[in-house]
Amino acid sequence: MKRDILRNVVAAIIYLLLALPPMLLGHHEGIIAPFWPASGFVVFAILYFGYKVLPGIFVAAVAANYGMAVTAIGTPNISIGIFALLVGVGNISEAVVIKMILGSRTAISIISNTKTSFKFIGAAIIGTAISALFGNTNHLFSKEFFLIQIQNDVIIWWLSHLISIIIIVPLFLTVVQPIKLKLSRLNAIELFIFVIVFGFIEFSLKQRIASPTSYNSLIFISIPTILFFAYRYPRAVAFLGVLTLYILSAYSGINAAPPFNIADIPMRYLSIQQFQLVLGSTILVAVTILSERKEIFRKLAEGFVSIEQKVKERTSELEYANQMLMQEFAMREEIEQQLVAKEELLNHTQQLARIGNWEYTVETNTITWSEETFRILELPSKQDISNLEDLQLIVGDYRSSVFKTLLSKCIDSKQNTQELITIRTALGKQKTVLMKLHPFTIGGSVLKVNGIIQDLTNLLEKERELAESEEKYRSLFDTSIDSIVVFETDTLNIIDTNPAFSKQYGYTREEILGLKYAILTADEGKTLSQTFQDMKEGNSREKIHLHRKKNGETFYLEGSINPFNFRGKQICYAISNDITQRVKDEHERVERENRFRSFFDSNLVGFAEISIDGEWLNYNERLCTLLGITDIELKNTTWMEITHPDDLPTENKLAHKVLTRQIENYSIEKRFINKSGLTIPTRVYISPMRTGRGNIRSYVCIVENITEQKEAEALLIDSRKKLEAAQQIGHVGSWSIDLESKRMTWSDEVFRIFGFKENEFYPSYTTFKKIIDGGDQPLLDNLLKEAKSGKKITVKTEQKIANRTNEVRYISMNISTQPNKDGITTELIGSIADITDLKTTQIKLEAANNTKEKMLSIIAHDLRSPLASVKQIADLLAGEWQIYDTETITNLLYGLRSSTNETFNLLENLLGWARAQKGELVFTPHKQDVCGVIKETLLLVKSTAISKDITLHESSPKNAIANFDLEMVKLIIRNLVSNAIKFTPPGGDVEAKIIAGPDVIEIQIIDNGLGMNEETIEKIMDKNTHYTTSGTMEERGSGLGLKLVIEFIERNRGQLWVTSRLGEGTTFHVTLPV
Repeated sequence: MKRDILRNVVAAIIYLLLALPPMLLGHHEGIIAPFWPASGFVVFAILYFGYKVLPGIFVAAVAANYGMAVTAIGTPNISIGIFALLVGVGNISEAVVIKMILGSRTAISIISNTKTSFKFIGAAIIGTAISALFGNTNHLFSKEFFLIQIQNDVIIWWLSHLISIIIIVPLFLTVVQPIKLKLSRLNAIELFIFVIVFGFIEFSLKQRIASPTSYNSLIFISIPTILFFAYRYPRAVAFLGVLTLYILSAYSGINAAPPFNIADIPMRYLSIQQFQLVLGSTILVAVTILSERKEIFRKLAEGFVSIEQKVKERTSELEYANQMLMQEFAMREEIEQQLVAKEELLNHTQQLARIGNWEYTVETNTITWSEETFRILELPSKQDISNLEDLQLIVGDYRSSVFKTLLSKCIDSKQNTQELITIRTALGKQKTVLMKLHPFTIGGSVLKVNGIIQDLTNLLEKERELAESEEKYRSLFDTSIDSIVVFETDTLNIIDTNPAFSKQYGYTREEILGLKYAILTADEGKTLSQTFQDMKEGNSREKIHLHRKKNGETFYLEGSINPFNFRGKQICYAISNDITQRVKDEHERVERENRFRSFFDSNLVGFAEISIDGEWLNYNERLCTLLGITDIELKNTTWMEITHPDDLPTENKLAHKVLTRQIENYSIEKRFINKSGLTIPTRVYISPMRTGRGNIRSYVCIVENITEQKEAEALLIDSRKKLEAAQQIGHVGSWSIDLESKRMTWSDEVFRIFGFKENEFYPSYTTFKKIIDGGDQPLLDNLLKEAKSGKKITVKTEQKIANRTNEVRYISMNISTQPNKDGITTELIGSIADITDLKTTQIKLEAANNTKEKMLSIIAHDLRSPLASVKQIADLLAGEWQIYDTETITNLLYGLRSSTNETFNLLENLLGWARAQKGELVFTPHKQDVCGVIKETLLLVKSTAISKDITLHESSPKNAIANFDLEMVKLIIRNLVSNAIKFTPPGGDVEAKIIAGPDVIEIQIIDNGLGMNEETIEKIMDKNTHYTTSGTMEERGSGLGLKLVIEFIERNRGQLWVTSRLGEGTTFHVTLPV
């Protein structure tokens, strides 16, 4: 519904636009609407979109004709409204009549089918005749009737609508179709020459250079010219030419211009309409005929290509068929040879397999037998057995023809028959044979019966023996107390297990079958390597392997692997029993002995064995060294004698608890006194050695010298006091984080660095991370994660933080992991130093160094070239200047002025930039007029522009008041205008334009110079990038000017952006706040 409404609205608008010129023309020279292009659109819309657009077109037709009538008469009235309604009905009627006459034909066939084109023209003649009658109903409202006038008006109205339909409808139909306008170079030249000639004659006529005869010639040659275009170009060009001549001829008629400058007004318009009718109908028919011809040629070409392709395909198919036929002949010969060989092989195979075959012919009651059949039945091979009665097989105690019985059964049922029977041969030997019979049927009748007889006597006997053997094997297999697993040697797939296996590994037989043997091993590489070696050697016994149960538990087993061949397949069976406990016990025993011996013999700690009375039973060398006593001296003393008297009571109490089994062992810090009276602080570990009945046989003592530890503890206490004092002086704090609990501690100086009072709150990881990481950086979290993974960390980092008062501070941290006594990382420790003063000084120093280096670089490179130029010109003028003529001297002076201006501008920028970098530039904004700054700047650079033949333009309002610093804005404008002159070629233009807005004043510096791409714009707008290029006349620059512009615009709270295109020019936009 919405689409239909939209189409009606669009159709109405297009109708009104096409009707607007005739409406404005009104009743011209007594003629109503000699040209009405809107009627052509009405027919197109009805043909293309259907009757759904009738309402919109009808409303537009009534409105247009009403407006035209009012324009012609001047006073609106009821009769004009009735006239407009009738004309609207006429417009609709002509389109409906044409569509009805055309019937079901598609609209596009008007310009593609000759019959439809002629039918369209005929329908248009009939439809427009009806419209002409409706269009001249205005004479009914007239008091005077002039037959000749009515006749002229009807004909002109009829022709104006007919011509519009014939010309406009094909053009619209062409436009709505996809247009592929591909012109060759020759086509383009032809079209160009025609347009030039036609335009020249038209121009000459208007300028009264040529006579009207030229125009007449142009009109009369237009039809063959357009026919030529219709033949050479797409039809859109021809229809466009027709529309052009339609408009020009209408224009000539309205203005009485040649060749239609006929005094008789009706005759003039009739002449024009006759020309338009001939032109439109001729071109329409010609284009349609040419379109049909082109389409026929196109289809013929496609058909030719298709036929040629099919011929090629058919030829390829025949060649391929011939090749395949030759291959088939060769294969048939080879197959015949193979059949002979296979027949010989079949006889040999039947003899080996004890299978005989035969064939019975029902019609002749004859049988043909193979040699193996005679052997199975133990009959002489030459015995003549050619019919059923000749063969009598004894079954059980009955003598009857078993063969005849089975054969009759097969023939009667017409189905395959099979029987396993026991017979007695001609020599009286009993055999078990399998007989199979297969009927060969045609038309429901059995013609032949093919069959085989197989001797299964030996096979069944072996199967019985095998079944008995397998039953014995299965009984032994299932009742074995050892685990047995059977697997294939090539794939290692498990094919059988016994109940002991399921008990040992935890797998049921159904779960394990088909899995790999490797699934049972805990050390796959070693076990499989040993398994393959065992299979290669033939068997293996007393091997120990580490295997894995279903639940993942590992265990040791001892067993053997034996390969054997079963039914032509190589398999292995592995027999094993669990020896895990035995292995564990052995390992523990060896480990205890080794540990005790290595510990006793080591010189790390003192080791001794003493009796209940404290006498020395055994000790190592380290104990003597530790106590400062010789071996002989130690033997002559007891444990209690060298113990410090003050420590004896405590140790005696602990020893008593061990005797009474209150504790198993004890550890104590005690002091020993050697022969020289020296006191040695130690840590002692005492554990009793008991007999089988639980009585104490002796004590094992471990003695560790802790002299250094005691001294270190004293030094540590002293060092901590000194460290706290040093940290306070040097603004350095320390901290630590426990990896598991994230419990954190830090020194008092950390409180001061973070802006807190000492011990103001309890240290926490959350507070520390929030200050150090800023709440969103994962530095500490990442370090903790790495430390937990066991990675050793040594990190030095500098951070910018905000303390409690949001003051920005710089800190330096050294962070590392801290292992415990077992070498396991348990905490992250670090130092934190306040380096704010150092960092501030460093930043200022770097800025100063950068400023100095940039200034030296500019002075060394950018000032050298212009100063060298000045020196060279000055040397020339200071020397023999008389030898130069006036022009040469003038050029030298212009060059000198250019170099000095370049040097002056560079120094101005350099000084401004240096003052800005050092912070010496004073910012003094106030409200003032921007126009004056523009005028003054253009005046300063005028000489530079004149030297490059560049024209300066200014476009500004009377005043443009903004709030800015005068000197800064002068430098901004001067740099931007100078850059525009620099990158504009001689003969170009540079414009300074001011646009005053309510909030900002926008300044545009516009040139038509080289222009820039996006990459260059990004480079010049980057304050951190030094970028400069030469101008159109190799003018050099420092790159400072634009950096000053950017900085000064920011100071004045303005904005800067650039729009540019390569080869077209550049515009710099600057805004200043009002």
